[in-house]
Amino acid sequence: MTTGDLIIGAILALLAGKKASASTSAPSEKKADKKATAATDALKRISGLQARANQDAATAWEPDLEAAGASPTLARALARWIGIQSSGNPSKPSTAGELGLLQILPATAKEALTAGEWLQLKDPTTSRADQAKIALKQFRWHQTKAQKWVKDWPGNDTLDSVWYAKLHHSRPKSLSDAKLSGPAPTNARSLLTKWKTSPADLLRLAEANVVTWGSTDAP
Repeated sequence: MTTGDLIIGAILALLAGKKASASTSAPSEKKADKKATAATDALKRISGLQARANQDAATAWEPDLEAAGASPTLARALARWIGIQSSGNPSKPSTAGELGLLQILPATAKEALTAGEWLQLKDPTTSRADQAKIALKQFRWHQTKAQKWVKDWPGNDTLDSVWYAKLHHSRPKSLSDAKLSGPAPTNARSLLTKWKTSPADLLRLAEANVVTWGSTDAP
């Protein structure tokens, strides 16, 4: 069974658990309803991840990322990140107020970017070249931060480092608490066990897998 199948299976198991809890107390039922809603939302989002990651507006950024200094392999992975996070539109804010190709919050931007770069993200006239440079800088910031929490770091700008950086981008605490080491594919499988009861973490895992390898399956 593939990693993607296991992620989906874990979420379906959570939904099955909701059905089995029908005779529980009211507080327990309310908690189960909340987890079932989260699981249903995660399942829906995971089913559309690959299409979102590979939309034309995202893959069109690959040449710009390469011109900014990314290798073709890294540019392809970051383009998938762009597809999932911003759909290729860096100046349209998310509901949380994130901006940029990879999406970054104002508070995070104060640490990862300069004030001028944040203003560039807010400006719809900022060139594609500058947007790509900022995206690459943001990625490398997440990469550096992720390295703090990973033993036997696989090397910068590798696909494995993309996977770790994406987990850091999604939720730094999930990465720091996981205590990972070495190759990303092995850790992608091990996290299924650790996160099997958390729809949000399973979604983050699926996103990191799709960004890194183009599929919810780890190689």
